[in-house]
Amino acid sequence: MSDACFFMTVPYAGSFALCRYLANPLLLEKKKFDIRAYMLIASTVPYLVLYHKGYIRLTMCDYDPSAESLLAHLTNQVGKAPKFGML
Repeated sequence: MSDACFFMTVPYAGSFALCRYLANPLLLEKKKFDIRAYMLIASTVPYLVLYHKGYIRLTMCDYDPSAESLLAHLTNQVGKAPKFGML
């Protein structure tokens, strides 16, 4: 991961992560996916870890690097979280 992302802090603007797009990603049944799990190390003496199993995101379409549709890619849409209760 260290060769894919660069983390920087810009004065008066905050912290950012710049990541390159992977040309040959790991696929699950020809679809892009990511796994988001959460872990908090609350203490090391005594050792206390809190864990939440998280979730998996999977694209709707098979991955095609030349596809223009976002349905074949995973994107972060900050501020545009879906309203799952409305489905």
